[in-house]
Amino acid sequence: MAKLSSPKVDYTEDANELVYVSDVEDMEEPIPASEPGMRLEIKNLYHVETDVLGHIITTDKLPKDMPEPEETLETARYALLIRYHRSYDGRKGVSIASIVVQSPLLKKVLCWVLKDYPCIAPELNRLELISPFRPFVHRWQRLTDALNNERDPLAKSHIQLFYDALKKELQVTLETRADFLAHGTITFNSLWMIFEPGDIMYTVLNKRPVAARLATTSIVQGPQEDSYRLECDMVHGDGHMFGWSSARIDLPQFNGMTKITDLASFPLKYHPKADELRNQLIKRGRAYENLMGFHHKMYKGIALYHDRSFPVDSRIIVDPDAYRCYDTDYDLHLKPLKTISADSSMNLAAADDLYDEDESSNGEAKKRALPALSEDQLLLCTSSVKGYSLRNKRWLDLFIDCIEDIEWNDAAWDNVVLEHDLKDLIISMTRGHRQRHRGLQPKGLNILLSGCTGVGKTFAVESVAEALHAPLFHVTPADVDLGAKDPDLQSPFTETLEMCGKWNVILLFDQAQGALDSDPLDDDQRREYSRELFPFAPKRTLYPDHSFSVLLDALGSHSALFFATWNLDAGDCMDDRLQSRFHVCLQLPWPTRASRAQIWQKCLGSHKDMSFFIDSNALAGWDLNGLEIANA
Repeated sequence: MAKLSSPKVDYTEDANELVYVSDVEDMEEPIPASEPGMRLEIKNLYHVETDVLGHIITTDKLPKDMPEPEETLETARYALLIRYHRSYDGRKGVSIASIVVQSPLLKKVLCWVLKDYPCIAPELNRLELISPFRPFVHRWQRLTDALNNERDPLAKSHIQLFYDALKKELQVTLETRADFLAHGTITFNSLWMIFEPGDIMYTVLNKRPVAARLATTSIVQGPQEDSYRLECDMVHGDGHMFGWSSARIDLPQFNGMTKITDLASFPLKYHPKADELRNQLIKRGRAYENLMGFHHKMYKGIALYHDRSFPVDSRIIVDPDAYRCYDTDYDLHLKPLKTISADSSMNLAAADDLYDEDESSNGEAKKRALPALSEDQLLLCTSSVKGYSLRNKRWLDLFIDCIEDIEWNDAAWDNVVLEHDLKDLIISMTRGHRQRHRGLQPKGLNILLSGCTGVGKTFAVESVAEALHAPLFHVTPADVDLGAKDPDLQSPFTETLEMCGKWNVILLFDQAQGALDSDPLDDDQRREYSRELFPFAPKRTLYPDHSFSVLLDALGSHSALFFATWNLDAGDCMDDRLQSRFHVCLQLPWPTRASRAQIWQKCLGSHKDMSFFIDSNALAGWDLNGLEIANA
């Protein structure tokens, strides 16, 4: 037997496609025709019948009762081929089963009539329309307009022929649909009459009106009852592009008739205040479009945390791209909008390239010129945006109507009672780092504020953030996990620093000594220290060593502005390796009598009726810290 080597498959670089290359030169001799598969003929087998077990019986002889083909060269001359079957309606003997459209003039018109209608392609060479002809029930007015506006007599006659045949078949259905719409009612079995693919649907999600574009409909059978399913599309942004996201709405089965406007979802055009609602949704869509990118805002209201309602009263960071990166459960697939070309920067650019390096006064990245959404697309925008709550420390779905601009407390920095040199140093370092962050990615800046409780460490950081209109992320040891459950995964603390560096957020690690309160000394060593002589064990070290290493690595490799407050004298109790990670260590002194008098005056300034009767200089005689005075 002749041997034939396996054919080669070559990959050409220029054409970027697979090309078959035959190894004819390696063939020893031709394969004889007697070998299996080498006879150059076709063997025809015909299906005769099926046995009781369902097996197909075939024969190689043409059966005598084989019918002649219906569509021949003769039938191809006709504009339409209509097949009928028996009707059990009671009002007519036969019904149309299908229509084969062969007229090129009619196909051209149907391409306009059925434009963008799903699951049908009028431009095909063989166009077969199957009963019950629902696309033409939805587009009947379009077909009528095409007939009335056609100027070519020959084309008009072809349209008239199709129109008359279809009108006779759909007369009862069209009259029933018109009757339903005239009275604003519908039955469950007739829901398909009012739901045309491409219609703008109105529904209420999370107590908010939304609009969606209807894609397809279907009846879903359930164990108890059926439901009518609407597959819809909404405009969504993920930080890289705007696109269509899928939304599913199920209408439960009901008996008898119901008002169209009582359905959980119905076409927006049937809403009694359709124009007013449309303007409202377009306005919200424009706000959604403007929130793409990074924004620092205020949020008051209910948000969604993994589909659960969650009350929020906090400043937030709106950043859909970061949500996509940091929330591992987030899975959003977007279909590109038709109005955006395939080579558009909105489709191909990375999220970091969508924003200028400059920042506005409140730290928000300026969005570059991107293809704007049309009003029809703004109408279909989702009602929520992805963002992070700085107080709740969670990624959330934030509703557009609950997002507000921040009202900054510009007087907060003036209320900080510290030495002028110390205040100037803190605000200068903060402002300088944030300005450098607007250009190339800077190295992180770690600042340690130490001192006794109540001397104003936390208030100073909060106030400088207010003065610079900068986002502040306030965390404590209880909020931060220095370790990772999986050694291959990133530490949550490292992830927090990375997130703050991306956003140019001031990170305040308050009461940082709480993360170092695990003392590695054993019981015998601990007994050697007297609490009276040594209030704090010297040189405490983070325990276990893995978490300590995570902290050291994180503080040395981030790009954020990191403040840590320490309620002790850092030089007496902080590990030398940890202290070396801080670029600046500032110790805030205990307030003097003059400082306490200023604090009393500022606290009493908000109570003018009391300031006339209370002597702040006399109160300054009490040896209290700033926190105790504020709580008095």
